[in-house]
Amino acid sequence: MRTFKDAPVHVKDLRKAFSQTWDKRGGQTSIKKLLMGHSTGSNIDLMHYNGQNTEDLRQIYDKVMGGLIICV
Repeated sequence: MRTFKDAPVHVKDLRKAFSQTWDKRGGQTSIKKLLMGHSTGSNIDLMHYNGQNTEDLRQIYDKVMGGLIICV
């Protein structure tokens, strides 16, 4: 059973709202890709040179989003 099957908001809507808000607030695209769970396989920088741990990502997220609540 799919809990959100008939919900007026879909996960893709939330992902899109997050992505657009992140870009409007000047967040780095590479960090956004990590936060959204995009594959890093084709991006050499993300695979080898972006050594962000969970706490680093949390601090970057808080700096960019600043406690913003996204409403769709």
